Amino acid sequence: MAEKWRETIWENEKLREVIEYFNGYGSPYDELIIELVEKEISKKVLKSKGQIIVNQYKCPNCKRQWSGSKWGYCHECGQKLYWEGDNYGR
Repeated sequence: MAEKWRETIWENEKLREVIEYFNGYGSPYDELIIELVEKEISKKVLKSKGQIIVNQYKCPNCKRQWSGSKWGYCHECGQKLYWEGDNYGR
């Protein structure tokens, strides 16, 4: 478990380095590259309120809601998702 956390932290640090590199680089694609890289930094999934039968989740980026499956990425905006603890499973 600790190894997985180290790997995730290292991955996020490398992604932030890419963002810093392209921030102000001068390419017309800077903003697009930064946006795409930022979506690769895992964000914790939000649990929706008012659940009745199945678990409902919400993307922390675009706030899209869904139920049931635990996705690796949001199907709406492409944000990489992070599932914490036994309540989320991933």
